[in-house]
Amino acid sequence: MNTLSFISQAEGTILLKGEMTFSTVKAALGESVHHFDGDGDLRIDMRGVRRTDSAGLSLLIEWMRRLRGEQREIEFVNFPRQFEGLARVSGADEILAASMQ
Repeated sequence: MNTLSFISQAEGTILLKGEMTFSTVKAALGESVHHFDGDGDLRIDMRGVRRTDSAGLSLLIEWMRRLRGEQREIEFVNFPRQFEGLARVSGADEILAASMQ
């Protein structure tokens, strides 16, 4: 079964491991509530993401919306090339640009 795991790293950093696809994002959204709880900014390390689709891109945008609504920042590091292409084609690259490293 395809999964996406959240692995806590250093203070405020979460490593994603697995797939960000239609089959995993619903569970990942629910799981993220536990990992994003708190009041500090977050760094999401995406080096462990093997595969993604447009649902994964939507999940990133939802995380941004949620944290910014709480006056928190989110930064995505080690952004997979596959995401860059999806973001560019969908026009979401401008939305994500400020959060990508």
